[in-house]
Order: sequence, then structure tokens, then C-alpha cells
Amino acid sequence: RPRPRHRPRRPRPRRPPRRPRPRHRPRRRLPRRHRPRRAASNYGKGTS
Repeated sequence: RPRPRHRPRRPRPRRPPRRPRPRHRPRRRLPRRHRPRRAASNYGKGTS
């Protein structure tokens, strides 16, 4: 029987070579501290 015809190869699109990501030192995960909220906007203003 006749051989199946291969479809012609498409040329690969040229893509620039990947440059590796710069390695940074992994930061230690700090537990999030809850920031106490300022009581009022006039805090520390003194009495007028």
C-alpha cells in the first residue's frame, strides 16, 4: 500500500534564549503582626 505522506515541517518560530532568573535569598516568612489602630485623629495633639 502507498506510504502515508508526511506533512511538511513548519519552521519553528525563532525565540530568544531564556535568561535565567536572578536568584535571591528566600526571605523567612514573618508572622503578620496585627497593627493596633490609632484611637482618634486628635491623638497626641494635646488639649486646645
